[in-house]
Parts: sequence; structure tokens; C-alpha cells
Amino acid sequence: MGESRVLYLYLLNALGNIAGKRQASFSFLDEACLINEIEQMMQKQKRIRAIMIGTPSLLKEGKISHCDIPELDGCDLVGKLQSRFSVMVHMENDMHYRVYDYYKKNCQPDQIVTLANFPLHVLPGMASIHHGEVHM
Repeated sequence: MGESRVLYLYLLNALGNIAGKRQASFSFLDEACLINEIEQMMQKQKRIRAIMIGTPSLLKEGKISHCDIPELDGCDLVGKLQSRFSVMVHMENDMHYRVYDYYKKNCQPDQIVTLANFPLHVLPGMASIHHGEVHM
């Protein structure tokens, strides 16, 4: 468990531009740590209306499953965040967000793009966009 977990927090404005960001490293990153970090950002930025989360995992019935961060396996993070902060919460596999960002910045609407990620010591990830729609 000696590996570091890195959390990236981005604050986006209504146009999707980055209005603020923060990075933190943890030796242990469970749902309590995530909620605490999000709460700190929400206390500083009172106008946050939605939370989007990308995790290196699968989602099964709203719960995190097969996560590269074992302490998050089985968490209902979406439900807990919605209950705690009363805002819309959306969670996806992190590769879905990466491929969508790449597509929006570099591609034409009719193109097909696939990104694959093979980091050391974690499971590989892959996602595709076909004509504007994310596919696994």
C-alpha cells in the first residue's frame, strides 16, 4: 500500500473553462478523504452547482467497483455526495472524461477517437468516442 494516490480537483465555470485547480497526494484515499477535500473546495466556492468525478474503476449500480484504489471499492460516493451537498453529482470512469476532453480539443464531430492508458502498477484504461458519443 506504499503507493501514493493523487487527487486532482478542478473548478470549472459555466463555460467549462478551468477557474481553479488543486492537487493533493495521499497514502490512503477513502471516501471520507474525498468528501473532506470536496467540502473544503465548496466552502471556498459557494456557487458550485455540480460535482463530476472520474475514478479508475467500474460503476455497478451506482457503487465503485474494481477500483485501482482498493479503499474506494464498494463506495456509493455519488449518493453520499448528493446527500451531503444537495447538488447534482455525476461519476464516470476517468478514461471517459479524458477521451471526451481530447475529442473536444482536437477532433471534428464526425471523427472516431480511441485513447488507451497503460500506467505502471494499475489496470490499463481505454475509451473511445464515435461521432461524439463515448463508448467503452
